[in-house]
Amino acid sequence: MSRKIMSEEIYEAAKNVPELSPNTTQLLQITSRDDYEMQDVIDLVKYDSALTSQVLKVANSVALSGIKQISSIDRAVLYLGQRMVTTIALTEVAYQFFDRDLPGYNAETGELWAHDLRTAVASREVAKSVDFEINADMAFTAGLLHDFGKAVISDYLLDVSPELLQKVQGHFQGDFLEGERDLLGVDHAQVGHMVAQSWSLPGSLEMSIRHHHAPGEAPRAFQPLVYIVHMGDILAMLAGSGTGIDTLHYYLDRDYESYFILSFDQVASIMLNMNEEFDRIRSIFAGA
Repeated sequence: MSRKIMSEEIYEAAKNVPELSPNTTQLLQITSRDDYEMQDVIDLVKYDSALTSQVLKVANSVALSGIKQISSIDRAVLYLGQRMVTTIALTEVAYQFFDRDLPGYNAETGELWAHDLRTAVASREVAKSVDFEINADMAFTAGLLHDFGKAVISDYLLDVSPELLQKVQGHFQGDFLEGERDLLGVDHAQVGHMVAQSWSLPGSLEMSIRHHHAPGEAPRAFQPLVYIVHMGDILAMLAGSGTGIDTLHYYLDRDYESYFILSFDQVASIMLNMNEEFDRIRSIFAGA
């Protein structure tokens, strides 16, 4: 099969990705603004019965012993915070789409979602460490969504991934992303971007998905966020959370230093906080 036909098939598969609910799309639009308020999130959640039920369930599963049961959605949203509410809202599509094995990457069920969640936490920690103002919760959301193109192209990599990995490891290929393009005519970042457009995601999320491996190619206005997600992705892989055979087979764009510089101590602190917060969030969802 030619690369052109293969890429056309992959793009067709991307069109069949489960849709986000209208309220989830609106939540992502609201929280992408720097001037949003938690009341905006509360007002959205309270008029979505399914989301209200899930938020209350999670809030009560993590409430400290001795705290009266949380029955108010206002209190539940304030208790959990925006990033947890966003994660809950994305959980439905996550389990349909992310929480399955990726045979083309030799990744087991749950590895993609675990990597995306760890990248989300790492991206937020990096955003909190830089010396310029940026929405750390937006960095979390961008990290959570950055790699979902892999779920679309995984099956198409199944027969060629050993060849691709051999080329990358033997330095006959640039990195895994370049290998995807050479063998399939398209890479997972391009496919993810197509899905992001169909979901009507905010531009900041679109660009983070499209350029998370090549942040220097993003429009300049979005580069600070994209470089943060780029770094979060690398740190997640360094922590041992990847998506199979492609793990750590991507370039680190050193131009991130144009936007921020992380000391050894900062990186160590980010990694520690990332692992602790990742474990906390995983346990919350397991308990709920």
